[in-house]
Amino acid sequence: AEDPILEGASKGKAIENEQSYIDAWLKNINEIGSVFPNLKTILIKATTVHNAGGNHVQELAMALAVASEYLHKGIESGLSVDKLAKQFAFSFSVDSSFFMNVAKLRAARRLWSLLGQAFTEDASIFKMYIHTETSSFTETLFDQYVNLLRTGNQAFASVVGGAQSIQIAPFDHVTNKVTPFSERIARNIHLVLKEETLIDQVVDPAGGSFYIETLTDEVADAAWKLFLEIEGKGGAIQVLQEGSFQESVSATLEQKKQRIATRQDSLIGTNVYPNLEDRVELIVQNDVEIELPYETKTIAPLSKARLAEEFEVLRLASLDYQAKKGAFPTVGLICIGELKNYKPRADFMKGFLAAGGIQTVEQQCLSVEEAIAFIEQSQQKHYVLCGSDADYSEYAVNWTEKISASYSDTNLLMAGKQAAELEQQLKDAGMNDFVSAKSNVVTVLTAILKDLGVL
Repeated sequence: AEDPILEGASKGKAIENEQSYIDAWLKNINEIGSVFPNLKTILIKATTVHNAGGNHVQELAMALAVASEYLHKGIESGLSVDKLAKQFAFSFSVDSSFFMNVAKLRAARRLWSLLGQAFTEDASIFKMYIHTETSSFTETLFDQYVNLLRTGNQAFASVVGGAQSIQIAPFDHVTNKVTPFSERIARNIHLVLKEETLIDQVVDPAGGSFYIETLTDEVADAAWKLFLEIEGKGGAIQVLQEGSFQESVSATLEQKKQRIATRQDSLIGTNVYPNLEDRVELIVQNDVEIELPYETKTIAPLSKARLAEEFEVLRLASLDYQAKKGAFPTVGLICIGELKNYKPRADFMKGFLAAGGIQTVEQQCLSVEEAIAFIEQSQQKHYVLCGSDADYSEYAVNWTEKISASYSDTNLLMAGKQAAELEQQLKDAGMNDFVSAKSNVVTVLTAILKDLGVL
């Protein structure tokens, strides 16, 4: 094992007798280091925290805490801190937040040096070797070529942040069906960065940037504070066994999912600008159970996750429905009045529904009779009123009453948030719900797809 603590945590396992195992593990590492003094044999897999949904501060703090565990146990076993510290390499994930990732890598070096001051006065011993991986957490199954933009951005942030080595995933990595073409493109990203940006000619590309230096200070301070909290609770092994750290990472993951579900953050091709014509071939693979080289006990896992998963479940269900029925699930749009009045909200609803693989059928209606005729002709279970605030004020209550009276089984929605008084009048008239920019897309679409028999 390169990092028995975090490798085990990713599988929900902890070392049963950590002292005896880590002593033997570190002794073996010391022997290898004597033969190959420049070989890095301890890889701190901070990527485990990121892939479980953790934020940059949690990733840095746990990396430091795990490294601190190995350093202390190594010294207790009689190993030289000089030789031991030089065996470390750190693996971090880099997501699409460009400047934050640059700051994270710069902060990591500073924190490693700061930790080293507790062990030695020779600062040269604690020079951090950084390996980065493009984020699997931000990969998407649909609109796969957007993953090219993500990984290119992430790789560039890695170089600017000072990584010594970079692992770039192919754009179709999440399908479990990587092609020679996608692998070639992934390899060539390194070359594009080198030849087109000439960034390898600059010692410190981000040095002196007020914004990045300030961000680095903030990230370093927050990560050091969290690291000290972990140390105060007994260290990395203790907090992972108790599960308190996993709880904090889980809370962070839920916050990230909430922001994606309400479209405060964008995943192009997934929660914004989805393409219903997009098709994917997903090969489902059961995780191969790799036996850990030590006796284990069960702890809360830091399980891998992806931001797009909740949306992709809906899209895949809709694709399966389309394959069986010959058409995508559909929702009707009742467009009130003139084109210029209803088009903004109709376009909003098309994108909103497409995120779940739902097509729309729409009709411009200048009167409630036309709206009722459209419902009679299209025979949908769900309809959304789309119009301007002025048209809503004038027509919406009357139209809702008449539509609800004629089609009581129809689920009627309205695009756009309205004043409390009008909303109450609409609810009394039979309006079921209101869909706005702040609505939880996953919740709304799940309810519609369940009602349509897709889920």
